[in-house]
Amino acid sequence: MAKLDASATMEERQLTRLIETMRTHTEGIRNWGYPQQVFRITKGIFAKLEDDIAAEFGFRVGSLIEMFLNLVEAIQGRAIPYMEQLRPVWNAPTIDEALREYYDAFPDMDGTPEMVGDMAAKRGASLADVKNMIVSHADLRLSSIYILTARDFTDAYPGSVTEESMMAVLSAWSLCFGDIADEDPEHLFLGNPVWTRPLVCLEEGRYLWPIPGLFLSFCLEMIERLLERSPRMLERYHVQRSKYLEEETARLLASSIPSAQVHRGSLWTDPSDGREYENDVLLTVDTHCLVIEAKSGSVGGPARRGASSSLGGAIGELAVSPSGQARRFAEFLAQNPCKHSFPTRRGVVNHVDTSWVRTYGRLSVMLECMPVLSARWHELTEAGFIPGSASPTPTVSLADLEIVLDVLGDPGSVIHYVARRAELEEHADICGDELDLLGFYVDTGFNIGEAEFNGTPLFLYGLSARFNSYYMAEWTGEEVPPPVRRKLTPFWRAMLAQLAQRQTSGWLDVAYHLLCVSYDDQQAFETEFLKREEAVRSASDDPRCKEMVNMANGPEERRVAIVGLAYQGISVDTRNERMGEAAKISMDKDKAEEAVVIGRDVSASAHPYSVICLIRAERLDTPDADVLGARGD
Repeated sequence: MAKLDASATMEERQLTRLIETMRTHTEGIRNWGYPQQVFRITKGIFAKLEDDIAAEFGFRVGSLIEMFLNLVEAIQGRAIPYMEQLRPVWNAPTIDEALREYYDAFPDMDGTPEMVGDMAAKRGASLADVKNMIVSHADLRLSSIYILTARDFTDAYPGSVTEESMMAVLSAWSLCFGDIADEDPEHLFLGNPVWTRPLVCLEEGRYLWPIPGLFLSFCLEMIERLLERSPRMLERYHVQRSKYLEEETARLLASSIPSAQVHRGSLWTDPSDGREYENDVLLTVDTHCLVIEAKSGSVGGPARRGASSSLGGAIGELAVSPSGQARRFAEFLAQNPCKHSFPTRRGVVNHVDTSWVRTYGRLSVMLECMPVLSARWHELTEAGFIPGSASPTPTVSLADLEIVLDVLGDPGSVIHYVARRAELEEHADICGDELDLLGFYVDTGFNIGEAEFNGTPLFLYGLSARFNSYYMAEWTGEEVPPPVRRKLTPFWRAMLAQLAQRQTSGWLDVAYHLLCVSYDDQQAFETEFLKREEAVRSASDDPRCKEMVNMANGPEERRVAIVGLAYQGISVDTRNERMGEAAKISMDKDKAEEAVVIGRDVSASAHPYSVICLIRAERLDTPDADVLGARGD
């Protein structure tokens, strides 16, 4: 535990807090993704190196992973008969019967049931006490379940592998008794050799594997250990890590937002310094642009143990540097709204049109999980790790990004999440990791009013648990429960779906503001809107006094008016005029700079809307301005 003097400055306090967060994660948190993600990503990284690795080392990484899965299944198969042998003991109604069942199950034991029964009676042991004693005694046999021979590993390996190659793998992954006798036990909490060498060599060709799950937690590190014999291959691996991360990030985003243009490796020159830079991934869709930097650097042992200088270096490489790169490119694009042609090192040219882009977002994606980078921009700045001039760029791991995109499920939600995620990190005091934030988004849409700005601590740890049942069922092959989705009213979901289907210019701006409305406010708005529709439908005179419902949404810092306009029997020009009037009235009343206007012709049975648009106050006073602004109809 890091020591802190009572007179410590705020910077020193935040530094200590972050160091302890890093150490706690290193000591106790395992698995940087769900099993299917860990193995898929690991296989993906090595896919293009497999032939060369096989030629040099005699094994394939994908086959080693399959070997592990086969061995886990074999160990589980050994455990089932053991549990079945003990089942009659658990079901026994008396002490005497429990002991008889135990001796029947394991007849090689010394003594008799009667002898043990007499001992239990003298000690006044209850039936539960005796059953627990039996289980503890039976567990002395458990080691045999986890003892494997070199032949077991070879048989579990799919394909051919020589004995020499397999023995080299097992040697790199095992420890013998006494190997760490000189280690300081206090150091094992933050740097345990067992993490990457989980096998105990009992004798030549015979191993104890007591915690098979360590392969899941330290899969990459264990394979890196195998490559250490060849510096050349290790270097190629690190190059491939970078390529894979960039390619996979682009693939995930393109799959999640099919209508987007996704470009990799754009080379551009900054006119302010004349230097050439390279952007990893650029996504443009509708009026939005997302600048992504992908960093595949490893988080070294000293950083994971909380060494401040090493931790600062890792934060600089994985957070500060990509944030600056993304910000620089986003500013360049914003200042030059036109058609660009960016060359790449791959020889292709990325043609990017930013003429219609209004909003630029930034995202940093890393290959490894680093908890101190999860929504902790304020703390990192106060601790001196990040310059005060830097602006927040959300930093997520590749595995977390995959879950985020899968859970959000539609382009509008992805754009909204990334944008609001950055704002929330900038304004709010957050305690939680990325999937906790995702759970919070599912609950609230990040619509938390003044709590975003008034310093209210947001303790989000545990909100990610809701995703476990779905993704673990997917992994184990069990019946998969319904996926977790953000709570929206059917009316709101229908509007968003129609916007995404039609994708007219500006649709994402409209979707963004609709997604900023909480579930309760969605319900309240729809209730009032239905009343206005009925009033217009039944009105015999001019219904204009009854046609509009208005709601001020969001805190003062980002307030938007949501307006519902019901009408019938009027021309398009008259409708547009009334929508502009309704927007102006609402924006003036709510002190908002923008208004989403939802228009519905009650005589046409249009669902969920007839027309929808985003109107900006800045354009209302412009002569001949198109007051409908961004259209979603």
